[in-house]
Amino acid sequence: MRSSLENSLSSRALAGQVGEAMTDATNHKSPGWTMFQGILLIVFGALAIAFPLLGTIVVEQLFAALLLIAGGYALAASLG
Repeated sequence: MRSSLENSLSSRALAGQVGEAMTDATNHKSPGWTMFQGILLIVFGALAIAFPLLGTIVVEQLFAALLLIAGGYALAASLG
């Protein structure tokens, strides 16, 4: 049986490998795309603050669409 020290060391090594893999994956992303996403999030956040009712309705519709899609997949999976 492995000791808790061995378990923590192996989990630290695994966390380091995962962190390196994530860093490698994010380094290949272009800075322009990241800036575009940031600007888009700022604009949508400002719109949500300026128009709270519209923001609520949009989020409600998106959530309903996700529920419909998930329900369709669940139904399809249960049928075979």
